[in-house]
Amino acid sequence: MTSNFRSLIALVIFLILLQSVVISVAGLKRPHWGDEEHFVRTVRLFGEEMSLNTLKHYNEMSTPLPFVTYALWGRIFGFETHVLRILSVIIALLTYLLFHRFLFLLFQEPKVAFLTAVFLAVHPYMVGFSIFVFTDMLPILFLIVACIAVVKQKAVVFALTTAGTLLCRQHFIFLPVAAGLFYLLSFLRDKKETHPKGWATRRMLLASILSLVPLGLLFLIWQGFSPDNERKESYLGDGFYFHPSYLTLYVCLLFVYLIPIVAVRWRRIYGNGRILVGSFIISWLYWLFPVGPLKDAIAIDVHTVGLFHRLLQWIWPGGFFEQAVFYAAFLLALPILFFLVKDCYQRVKRRDFGLLLLLDMLILAFLIILPFSYMCWEKYFLPVVPLAAVRMLLIGNDVQRWVEKVTLPPLCETKGS
Repeated sequence: MTSNFRSLIALVIFLILLQSVVISVAGLKRPHWGDEEHFVRTVRLFGEEMSLNTLKHYNEMSTPLPFVTYALWGRIFGFETHVLRILSVIIALLTYLLFHRFLFLLFQEPKVAFLTAVFLAVHPYMVGFSIFVFTDMLPILFLIVACIAVVKQKAVVFALTTAGTLLCRQHFIFLPVAAGLFYLLSFLRDKKETHPKGWATRRMLLASILSLVPLGLLFLIWQGFSPDNERKESYLGDGFYFHPSYLTLYVCLLFVYLIPIVAVRWRRIYGNGRILVGSFIISWLYWLFPVGPLKDAIAIDVHTVGLFHRLLQWIWPGGFFEQAVFYAAFLLALPILFFLVKDCYQRVKRRDFGLLLLLDMLILAFLIILPFSYMCWEKYFLPVVPLAAVRMLLIGNDVQRWVEKVTLPPLCETKGS
């Protein structure tokens, strides 16, 4: 029995135990949870009439693939909520197992693969995604498969799964944008230096571009960025613009949602005195754009931006405590952000187009693009968690030892972290 197989079996046993506890506590037949009520309603709408008219006017803001997927499941097994939730469990298990596969491809170390997959599985939001009828887990599954496709240089798989993320959630546009820019820069490098792996780069660049086609067709059908419905009028009345406070929240979560990984790599992250001083100076910008609930959320009596925010209000009601904690998280996240920016710049400058640069660009693209969204919630950060966890684990002297264990043409790293 190989070490990878033993690690996989251990993860399967853990996931079975975890999901058994979750199902026992939450209950497959419990009442709808949050947005699940209108998501189930939309699934049933697609189950009753999967037509062009439904596609144009269903009353959601996100793209339709999750609703279509659950509707197809419902046509086979039934549209009762508890039956639909079984599909959520299956999607979650596939996501964690494939994340384990991605980790083992990179690190070739069973303990790293097992513990990091467990870290993702026990995240409170992921636990919710793994049982309720939400639209968030399916695109994360596609994202992880897309990462595996990058490692394996499978352009067709990358194109299909990247398109799949976009057909689940529009904000996953960060994936083809970052990957497209990465492969474009790599192509220009290959063209100038006559790199032997240039054709593989061209195929991945083409895959990044083609992945945008299905979403583009949807936009043509909708004549906009979302279906024509009541929600669109409510949420997009002011159009798209950059929200600095959204960026503040997502930077804070770069620390809060990755605390165990940060704890493993804290010497590397916080070992530069100049970066720490610079982070302290810049951190005071937090108070210009503090984290806070949305106006639309307050209107429906929601006064938080997610579970962590809600926890802070539960621990100590009142604005000062939660803002002090978010400021501290912002301060502690800035060295991580500075590392990503600096590392990205240095790798591009020295034409070091490897997996580490792609991970840098994916995380930074998310932070640039998501503040343009019409809404800000902690759960939107979840796609970054597996990416940032891998990237932070790849900080240190052992980077070269890990990455060189797997062939990543033309992404082979040669220069450490």
